[in-house]
Amino acid sequence: MILEKKAAQAQVEHEAVECDACEVNPIKGVRFKCSVCPDYDLCEGCEAKGVHPEHPMLKIRDPSMAPSKIMCQYQNIAQHPDAVKIDSQPE
Repeated sequence: MILEKKAAQAQVEHEAVECDACEVNPIKGVRFKCSVCPDYDLCEGCEAKGVHPEHPMLKIRDPSMAPSKIMCQYQNIAQHPDAVKIDSQPE
């Protein structure tokens, strides 16, 4: 059962998404998306190697569940320079 699930997951294709480390395109299997950088994705292999350890990554198994936009604020992680600036003061 577990081996069947892993084999099925390995066939999942994230269309038009390239790994920013090894440049495999499209990413197959599980995709990891940076929650800080505006456009940074990793394949399973590169994430397992510890590429981009400075930021939390979102684990995306199903491409239909991938967010179109992410807005995260972390207390101890510097904001990416390309991130959209948001006003933390309520109006």
